[in-house]
Amino acid sequence: MKEVSKFILGILIVFTFGAIAPSYTFANSNEYKVTELNNLLEDINVQIENYGEADSEKISQLEKLINEFGVDTDLIGEEIIKEDVNLNVDSEIPKDSGLISVFGFNESIDLGKGWKMTVHRPHGSNATKYHTHVKGKVNGKTVEAKEALDGSSTHGKGNTMSDKKVPKSIQDKVRNHKDFKKAKAEEADAKKAKKQMNAKKLDLSKTTDLIIAIGIFIAVVGVVLFVTTSFPAWAAVLLAL
Repeated sequence: MKEVSKFILGILIVFTFGAIAPSYTFANSNEYKVTELNNLLEDINVQIENYGEADSEKISQLEKLINEFGVDTDLIGEEIIKEDVNLNVDSEIPKDSGLISVFGFNESIDLGKGWKMTVHRPHGSNATKYHTHVKGKVNGKTVEAKEALDGSSTHGKGNTMSDKKVPKSIQDKVRNHKDFKKAKAEEADAKKAKKQMNAKKLDLSKTTDLIIAIGIFIAVVGVVLFVTTSFPAWAAVLLAL
């Protein structure tokens, strides 16, 4: 009986380690890539300071490294497809990878009383900020507010929660929700990245500068929104931060 128990325990250990190991390896691999990314950005920064521009070989290395991170799978949605943004989605990215943070984004959250919300990262439409969608009924009519985390309207004008007459109690639930707060924290990191871009006087209309800006965003925020070749989508997001 003891031998059988040891055998079963051994199998459980093997299967448990097998389930954990891929995620652990992926996370550590990305930590290494972030270090490599920061070192490469530092080299590029030195080149720009000394010569006024970065070596094309360094830029190619940066672009290749950025694409190795993959794309956040939670960005796939109806609006992305409508915008025909060039996404290279890696469905094999584990959700607990340590780099690709996917908590709560695009997930439907029940607020009670028939109201639901989703939290979204910036994407390739006119909603180029971190934002929420809040849907429910007002006087028997279904409404959907689309509001940036800073309280401004997204997807056009007149879409804030106040514009759509969302009850104050529901608005409070939205802004006090843990996923909203985590998104605010990520947005704060994105703004730190934007400050670094501004400090380096990057011109986002130039491909080389845009690639450098994308590298800074990933290094600071730890999230890949689009493949590097989706320049219009990246530029729209980075300009709006």
